[in-house]
Amino acid sequence: MRNIFLILLTGLLFTSCKKETQPAITGDCENLKQGVLSDNFVLVKTAINNYIEQLSSNLHTQEDLDKLVAYISTKCTNATAFCYNCIFTYPGQSEIIITFNSGGSTIKKVIDITGHPYEKMRFGSMHE
Repeated sequence: MRNIFLILLTGLLFTSCKKETQPAITGDCENLKQGVLSDNFVLVKTAINNYIEQLSSNLHTQEDLDKLVAYISTKCTNATAFCYNCIFTYPGQSEIIITFNSGGSTIKKVIDITGHPYEKMRFGSMHE
Protein backbone atom coordinates (compact mmCIF):
# COMPACT_ATOMS: atom_id res chain seq x y z
CA MET A 1 0.00 0.00 0.00
CA ARG A 2 2.86 2.32 0.85
CA ASN A 3 4.46 1.74 -2.58
CA ILE A 4 1.25 2.70 -4.35
CA PHE A 5 1.06 5.90 -2.30
CA LEU A 6 4.67 6.81 -3.21
CA ILE A 7 4.06 6.11 -6.90
CA LEU A 8 0.93 8.29 -6.91
CA LEU A 9 2.69 11.06 -5.01
CA THR A 10 5.65 11.00 -7.41
CA GLY A 11 3.35 11.08 -10.43
CA LEU A 12 1.41 13.99 -8.95
CA LEU A 13 4.59 15.98 -8.36
CA PHE A 14 5.80 15.58 -11.93
CA THR A 15 2.48 16.37 -13.57
CA SER A 16 1.71 19.41 -11.43
CA CYS A 17 5.03 21.17 -12.03
CA LYS A 18 4.46 22.18 -15.64
CA LYS A 19 5.27 25.80 -16.31
CA GLU A 20 2.89 27.99 -18.29
CA THR A 21 4.52 29.42 -21.41
CA GLN A 22 3.93 32.65 -23.28
CA PRO A 23 2.55 32.60 -26.84
CA ALA A 24 5.19 31.57 -29.35
CA ILE A 25 6.45 34.80 -30.85
CA THR A 26 8.95 32.77 -32.86
CA GLY A 27 6.04 30.91 -34.45
CA ASP A 28 4.46 34.23 -35.37
CA CYS A 29 7.71 35.32 -37.00
CA GLU A 30 7.92 32.12 -39.01
CA ASN A 31 4.26 32.48 -40.03
CA LEU A 32 4.78 36.12 -40.98
CA LYS A 33 7.76 35.36 -43.20
CA GLN A 34 6.22 32.23 -44.72
CA GLY A 35 2.95 34.07 -45.32
CA VAL A 36 4.73 36.97 -47.03
CA LEU A 37 6.75 34.58 -49.20
CA SER A 38 3.69 32.57 -50.27
CA ASP A 39 1.16 35.45 -50.34
CA ASN A 40 -0.81 33.62 -47.66
CA PHE A 41 -3.04 36.31 -46.14
CA VAL A 42 -4.25 34.02 -43.35
CA LEU A 43 -0.73 33.39 -42.01
CA VAL A 44 0.20 37.07 -42.22
CA LYS A 45 -3.08 38.20 -40.67
CA THR A 46 -2.70 35.78 -37.77
CA ALA A 47 0.91 36.80 -37.12
CA ILE A 48 0.25 40.56 -37.35
CA ASN A 49 -2.86 40.37 -35.16
CA ASN A 50 -0.91 38.31 -32.61
CA TYR A 51 1.82 40.96 -32.56
CA ILE A 52 -0.84 43.64 -32.07
CA GLU A 53 -2.24 41.68 -29.11
CA GLN A 54 1.21 41.66 -27.45
CA LEU A 55 1.32 45.47 -27.26
CA SER A 56 0.45 47.24 -24.01
CA SER A 57 -1.79 49.55 -26.04
CA ASN A 58 -3.02 48.54 -29.48
CA LEU A 59 -5.12 51.48 -30.58
CA HIS A 60 -4.92 52.77 -34.14
CA THR A 61 -2.79 55.79 -33.29
CA GLN A 62 0.55 56.96 -34.66
CA GLU A 63 2.22 56.11 -31.34
CA ASP A 64 0.85 52.56 -31.21
CA LEU A 65 1.63 51.98 -34.89
CA ASP A 66 5.23 52.96 -34.12
CA LYS A 67 5.19 50.53 -31.17
CA LEU A 68 3.94 47.74 -33.46
CA VAL A 69 6.71 48.44 -35.97
CA ALA A 70 9.34 48.48 -33.22
CA TYR A 71 7.96 45.25 -31.75
CA ILE A 72 8.01 43.43 -35.10
CA SER A 73 11.54 44.75 -35.76
CA THR A 74 12.71 43.50 -32.37
CA LYS A 75 10.98 40.11 -32.43
CA CYS A 76 11.12 39.15 -36.08
CA THR A 77 12.27 41.21 -39.04
CA ASN A 78 12.73 44.74 -40.33
CA ALA A 79 9.52 46.75 -40.26
CA THR A 80 9.03 50.40 -41.13
CA ALA A 81 6.01 52.64 -40.67
CA PHE A 82 5.34 54.01 -44.14
CA CYS A 83 2.36 56.16 -43.25
CA TYR A 84 -0.26 56.59 -40.55
CA ASN A 85 -3.96 56.78 -41.50
CA CYS A 86 -2.95 57.81 -45.03
CA ILE A 87 -5.29 55.52 -46.96
CA PHE A 88 -8.60 57.32 -47.03
CA THR A 89 -10.97 54.40 -46.66
CA TYR A 90 -13.54 53.81 -43.97
CA PRO A 91 -11.97 53.08 -41.58
CA GLY A 92 -8.67 54.68 -42.54
CA GLN A 93 -5.60 52.54 -43.04
CA SER A 94 -1.94 52.83 -42.22
CA GLU A 95 0.88 51.05 -44.00
CA ILE A 96 3.95 49.29 -42.70
CA ILE A 97 6.67 47.78 -44.84
CA ILE A 98 8.11 44.37 -43.95
CA THR A 99 11.49 43.42 -45.45
CA PHE A 100 13.75 40.41 -45.01
CA ASN A 101 16.23 38.33 -46.98
CA SER A 102 15.30 34.91 -48.33
CA GLY A 103 17.33 32.80 -50.72
CA GLY A 104 19.61 35.69 -51.62
CA SER A 105 16.71 38.01 -52.47
CA THR A 106 15.25 40.89 -50.52
CA ILE A 107 11.55 40.33 -49.88
CA LYS A 108 9.41 43.42 -49.38
CA LYS A 109 5.66 43.64 -48.71
CA VAL A 110 3.32 46.38 -47.59
CA ILE A 111 0.96 45.49 -44.76
CA ASP A 112 -2.17 47.58 -44.31
CA ILE A 113 -3.22 48.17 -40.72
CA THR A 114 -6.80 49.29 -40.30
CA GLY A 115 -9.04 50.61 -37.59
CA HIS A 116 -10.79 53.79 -36.58
CA PRO A 117 -8.53 56.20 -34.71
CA TYR A 118 -8.45 55.25 -31.04
CA GLU A 119 -9.94 51.82 -31.70
CA LYS A 120 -7.97 48.59 -31.86
CA MET A 121 -5.62 48.11 -34.82
CA ARG A 122 -5.97 45.01 -36.98
CA PHE A 123 -4.51 43.52 -40.13
CA GLY A 124 -6.20 44.91 -43.23
CA SER A 125 -4.40 43.59 -46.29
CA MET A 126 -1.03 42.84 -47.87
CA HIS A 127 0.34 43.98 -51.23
CA GLU A 128 3.50 44.83 -53.14
